[in-house]
Amino acid sequence: MNITTVIETIPDDDTGRGDRKADELTAEGESYEAAVAALRERVPAGWRIMNLRRSEY
Repeated sequence: MNITTVIETIPDDDTGRGDRKADELTAEGESYEAAVAALRERVPAGWRIMNLRRSEY
């Protein structure tokens, strides 16, 4: 199963202002849980997962 996620930088404060960056990551796993675990390992420090979606059914 392939899972795609959008990640973004964690803001310095809760004002919603500032320079945020975003990117997409894709991982493959035997199951949903395995694919999500593979994605979590690839998220850089200072970034967070915003959403997950299957890229193949």
